[in-house]
Amino acid sequence: MPEQPTDYKSHIEMLDQHLKANCNNTLELYKWFNTQWSTDMYFGDFETKCRVQALHYDFPIALDNAIVMMTVVKTSNVKLRNEIIWKNGDLKSVRETAKKAFEIASEGSQMIKSAEEEKSQV
Repeated sequence: MPEQPTDYKSHIEMLDQHLKANCNNTLELYKWFNTQWSTDMYFGDFETKCRVQALHYDFPIALDNAIVMMTVVKTSNVKLRNEIIWKNGDLKSVRETAKKAFEIASEGSQMIKSAEEEKSQV
């Protein structure tokens, strides 16, 4: 038993602060997981968006690893997802892979547009 009387009011305040902080962390994590990566967004922009949102949350793992995992979850391109998983969590490699995939997708889109333009001119 402590010699000093227990200050229950301060303990309750500390508990309230702890619960409030955890509630805010949960909300921020929810917001982070809802970060969107649109098909026309550069990976660098997606990464920046993730980092800005992550400023409000303490990750139990390295933020770079969290961004890699988020990228795997958010990409709708199965080939890109598999390539990213194969890179084994190296954010630099993921950046390069995502950049190449974006460039290939953009070229494909331009080729489709060119073909459609040629058809419409005929």
